[in-house]
Amino acid sequence: MPRQLVVVFLLAFSAGLTFSQVTTARLEGTVQDATGAVVPNASVTAVNIRNQEKQAQTASPRGSFVFPTLQPGLYSLTAEAPGFRTAITSNIELTVGGTFTQVVKMEIGSTSETVSVEANALSVQTTDSMISRAITLKDIDTLPQLARTPITLAVFQPGAQINPGDTSFTRINGQRQGSNNATLDGIDINDSVVPRLGLALTANNSDSVGEFRIVTEGGKAEYGRNSGGQVELITRSGTNQYHGNAFDYLRNTDLNANDFFNNASRLARPVFIQNQFGGSFGGPIKHNKLFIFGNYQGRRTTQQIVRNRTVLTPQAKAGIFRYTDAGGNVQSYSIIAADPRKLGIDKAVAANLALLPNPNNFDLGDGLNTAGFRFNQPNGSYEDQFTIKRDYNPTDRIHAFLRWSWERNSAIDSLNNADAPFPGGAQGNQGGHRWGYSSGVDFTLSSTLFNEVRYGYQSATVQFNRPGRIAGMDLISNDFTDPFLSAFPQGRNSPVNEFIDNITKVAGTHTFKLGGNIRHTDQYGYNYGGVYPNVTFGTGNGNAPPTSVQPAGISGVTLTRFQNLYNELLGRADQVAQTFYSNLDTFQAGGTPRVRNFILWEQGYFVQDDWKARRNLTFNIGLRWEIFNNPTESGGYQGSLNQIGSLTDGSNISDLSIRKTGSYYKTNFGNFAPRLGFAYDVSGDGKTAIRGN
Repeated sequence: MPRQLVVVFLLAFSAGLTFSQVTTARLEGTVQDATGAVVPNASVTAVNIRNQEKQAQTASPRGSFVFPTLQPGLYSLTAEAPGFRTAITSNIELTVGGTFTQVVKMEIGSTSETVSVEANALSVQTTDSMISRAITLKDIDTLPQLARTPITLAVFQPGAQINPGDTSFTRINGQRQGSNNATLDGIDINDSVVPRLGLALTANNSDSVGEFRIVTEGGKAEYGRNSGGQVELITRSGTNQYHGNAFDYLRNTDLNANDFFNNASRLARPVFIQNQFGGSFGGPIKHNKLFIFGNYQGRRTTQQIVRNRTVLTPQAKAGIFRYTDAGGNVQSYSIIAADPRKLGIDKAVAANLALLPNPNNFDLGDGLNTAGFRFNQPNGSYEDQFTIKRDYNPTDRIHAFLRWSWERNSAIDSLNNADAPFPGGAQGNQGGHRWGYSSGVDFTLSSTLFNEVRYGYQSATVQFNRPGRIAGMDLISNDFTDPFLSAFPQGRNSPVNEFIDNITKVAGTHTFKLGGNIRHTDQYGYNYGGVYPNVTFGTGNGNAPPTSVQPAGISGVTLTRFQNLYNELLGRADQVAQTFYSNLDTFQAGGTPRVRNFILWEQGYFVQDDWKARRNLTFNIGLRWEIFNNPTESGGYQGSLNQIGSLTDGSNISDLSIRKTGSYYKTNFGNFAPRLGFAYDVSGDGKTAIRGN
């Protein structure tokens, strides 16, 4: 191992435990004269045009230079050398996580003379083997995002298999739907329970996000944890110029057409009125030193959606079963008269039937006993969010920032079919509070040694409220929509603490990078599922009506419909189900929810070398070590089979029991992932590249 690599390795671990992806960009290249020969030891300076932040270094004897930790933005690059005119390349756009290669051409003359050129608007990636795409500020400002959520643009990349039902469940190159990772300013913003590609649990919108990058294949060793897409978002920053905006986007019902089936049922056009409003402001507190950016966005949506529920016909609610005989004639049969007990419709069932509206269409059901009831369902929602970011450059060698985000939201939960079964019923809803921050400092320790530190936190409460659920016995029908929502409430929060530290060392033709991360997640969750009894009226468990009470000559689907209606109207239950949760010692009292609080620790370490073996050939070499510590529970509820060590394919053990254990499984310390890639600039002019990994 080279001496420089040993030094960098020790520095990285003395700085702390770390993870990798941060929010900087890389600018590299070579200084050449008019003939293409290298100009050694030139002075090279990169300046951020918007805030005048700059870094300077001396090119190597081979004329190469690397700025590995620049803040994304527009830059000018100045090169000076004795006997040459000063060369300035302007409008170099550096994107988050990206590498931009620039060849600087110098002309013979005095350094007091200046030659200025524009950087190429389009560039070919000639030094990096991974496949990635930057979504720039221009993309975010111009591409349509119906909900003003720019992260949704991540799904429109080569290699993405879009889920048509919910684009946030998009797969990358055939990986699992949950195999994607997203960060904002370097800090985790995933839903820890249901991770998705186009979803962030920290506030962000079209005015707060500056840009982002998605890596879809061949990520270098600094990218870990997930095998799918790696999405890196950054928040906009203030600059030396004051800038801001205010907006209000309105959508309303006036230009909407009514639904075809609503017209058929003589229903009014569903209401849709939505206001998205807010604004942003950014600028200097102290020029070239201290900057501020703030953003607020609110949304108020008054909306209706069309629902068509299955209901009983008036005859069926009165106990009359209707069917078509072999001759095509409609026959009526009194279930009440056929009941040998002569008790009539069950009282609890009758109370539910009184809440069922009569049908207004026959698009659902059999048209005789069941039909449809179509109505416009309220489906409103609201959201408020704000983001504040401060950037500070105390010296040319230090850049620091702090970003704070907060959001609240609430919506009628039609997404999970938890809205009220019928008009006037209690609406299930989902929502919560989300907040978090990211802080970081980038140090230029020398012209060849750099350190990036990040620490952040995210908290995202998600509650699925079900006020319509009866706190007691609920009747579950077979053939029609129940007037009460049977779903149970649940909720979760997964606070994440994350610390990152990376060290970069430029040593001749090598750019070494080492680092890693520690991430701590408390995955809190509660679920009332099944804590109150649900009563069903199926024909199982010996509950089929006797043949003596059935109409003569019916069979198949008609018989099944009769049996279901017979059991439902007369209250003939086949099953009463209730869940009693346990702490592995005793069962909890009825009505007590399941509460599980998981504690998760993750660690990742890496070392990588971008080796410029030749002027037009770069190798990306690295090794990553992942440690996913075994999960535990704060209540000590993790359990294991008492004879798990004796279980085999052929074992026959009849007295297995559950016992508390310290962990579910042993931590695997053998997750090593080597990475190897190359990028070859075919002609050396930066226009054609062959890459592989």
